[in-house]
Formats: sequence, C-alpha cells, structure tokens
Amino acid sequence: MRTQNKPAGWAVPKTLAALFTEDDGFINFSSGIQFDENQLNWPFYVSGATSSSPSPSSGSSSTGSGSATGATSPAKTTTASTSTGGRSFIVRTEDEIASDLFDADYSEVPPDKKEVVAKVRVRNQKAVRALKKLYGECQISGEQYVFPKEDGDPYLEVHHLIPLGLGGADSPANLVVLSAHMHRMLHYANVGEIDLSKISGDQLTIRINGNEYTIRWRPDHAAMIKALE
Repeated sequence: MRTQNKPAGWAVPKTLAALFTEDDGFINFSSGIQFDENQLNWPFYVSGATSSSPSPSSGSSSTGSGSATGATSPAKTTTASTSTGGRSFIVRTEDEIASDLFDADYSEVPPDKKEVVAKVRVRNQKAVRALKKLYGECQISGEQYVFPKEDGDPYLEVHHLIPLGLGGADSPANLVVLSAHMHRMLHYANVGEIDLSKISGDQLTIRINGNEYTIRWRPDHAAMIKALE
C-alpha cells in the first residue's frame, strides 16, 4: 500500500537523505519482504525470484522500508550493471562508498585487544640474510621498486618459488630475492608456471598477468638449482 504518511519514528539515514523529498511516498508491505543477504550490492528482491535494480535514470530508489520516487543521483553516477546468477544489480558509485566511509559515526574508544595463537613455520633466516646481502637487489626488477631502509641497506624480501605448504624446500635452491612489489605480485597476481628445469643461461622467463618477466640468478646459485634436477 502506497501512502504519503511517514511511519512513526521513521528516519532517513544520513547517507540516503539526498534521495528523499517532502513529496516522496512510502510503500508499506504488510507481509514483509525477504532479502538475499549474499547480494550486498542489490539485495532488494524476494528470495528465490528474479528481479532487476531500478535504472539510475528511472527516478526511483528502494530502501529496506519501501521505495521513493523523484530521487536524484549522486554527483558521480557512473553506474555499472552487473549480472550474478541471473540477477542484475547496480555497482555502488564512488560517492556512495565515500559517503559510507566518511559519514559513519566512529567511536573514539580504542578498539578491544584480542589474543591470537598461530602456528608458523620456522624459516631459514641464515639463508635469507645471506641471499639478501649477496644480491643486494631484486632478481626480477633489479633496483626498480627497491628503497633504502633507515640503516641504508636496501629493503628486500625472499620468496619461496615452490611454497613450503606444497613441499617446497627452505633452502637457497628454492629462494629468490625480490622487491616488495614483485613479491606481492608473485603471491596475488595471475602467475604462470614456474618450471625451474627450464632455467637457461642462469635465467628463467615467467609470465605475470600475461606479461613476461625474467628471474636472474648468479651462476653459482643457478648451478645449485640444476644440481637438484
């Protein structure tokens, strides 16, 4: 049922205030509405049914208590339509995300502390320190992305080409020295096969996100890897 009367105690959240005017109407659902909590971008359809979110140009918007007409869009309204499981929903705009972030009522009370117990693998720190000192730069990008620490030494990280959890050894044969940037790429980007048996001329070309990169070893370091084949 559509009505012009606001429900008692009804208040517009600050982030949605720009969407409503005095002439907006309200729809009361006597039987209630079920929402799909797995669809955070656009959960406003009855569970089990197919529904599409309103078009930004349609002048309508929905909230948990009903829908309003005559609403205006945020300043940045580059809205993308995405389909998941046969259902369409609107991707939130930059302004909407910023509004939720900066308009939130944050508490000044320091967060609580919690005790965390975790098991970690004991690392070969001797080999890590020696390799960093031996190379002094990234084996893929050289000095690019490498910055000096307060003590003047270059900041470098050591990566296991075959993860320890997959049976990789914690020895120099399985370790490479990388910049923090390249190290994160090897962990989180789309990395192609790394086949150490294909090392040629102390180098191995790999693909990261479809682009070619080359790992370079010292001859004595590469010889150690080849000896294990």
